[in-house]
Amino acid sequence: MIENLEDGIVVFDLGGMVTHINDMAATILGVDQNGALASPCDGLHSNHPHYLGVRTALRRIVNQPVEEQRIQVDLHVRGRDHTYVLKPVPLKHTEGVSFGTILILQDITYLRDKDRARINLTATLSHELKTPLTSLALSIELLERSKQNFDGKQRELLSSMVEDIARVRTLSDGLLNLAWGEAGTIAIRSVLLSLCDLIASRAKTFALQFEQKQVSLTTNAEVIEARIRADPAKLSWVFSDLIANGLRYTPSGGNVSILTDVRDSKARVKVADTGLGSPPQIRTTGK
Repeated sequence: MIENLEDGIVVFDLGGMVTHINDMAATILGVDQNGALASPCDGLHSNHPHYLGVRTALRRIVNQPVEEQRIQVDLHVRGRDHTYVLKPVPLKHTEGVSFGTILILQDITYLRDKDRARINLTATLSHELKTPLTSLALSIELLERSKQNFDGKQRELLSSMVEDIARVRTLSDGLLNLAWGEAGTIAIRSVLLSLCDLIASRAKTFALQFEQKQVSLTTNAEVIEARIRADPAKLSWVFSDLIANGLRYTPSGGNVSILTDVRDSKARVKVADTGLGSPPQIRTTGK
């Protein structure tokens, strides 16, 4: 089993002597498989840079708690760069007494390649968005200079366009920052905002689409007052997705309603529509 694993495996006894090393581990470390047996892990007769690099990495984590003894090393093996995670795992009897250690050299190159591809794709998408966003922003700026010639509905549409461009630009900047590692995760803001104003703003953005499809959109947001702490941009995405989903699956003549309910210092928003809904065979129920 050990010989057929794709990861490198080295087994040591309590004295730190190598009792087994599979072919993959010998290849990764650049040592002779038979020559490594019965030799101390820290003193194999090898000056191969792979072995020296792994030995140095293991020395850095030897004093850490067992559950935290993980470290990555980059090595050039078999004609290409690989990333390995070194994981020393104590071998124990059923009563918990250790009788040695198994060192796993886990190849995570595939995962790293996927991660790099994701980062490159995210950065590319962000850059590709910037050019049309800049063009749209300039066009909207020109329209704003002439908005005194627009009627009420045209001004509403222009206002919605300004808000949407700003929102997409913020998203684009966030993607770029995430791709280049300026933030480990997408940042979530927490600001005090009017939930009802936010819902009314989202509903207003979809007004023309509902009118064109001849679907009515109703909301009680204007008669409910609720102030909550949330990220206005992220919450806008949620409401936009729910409203767009309701519009997509509601036939002409139907209705999509946004109902806001505030009870016991908690706010609940429900988006319902008169569409057919999900087929019974794909519905899931939870208790």
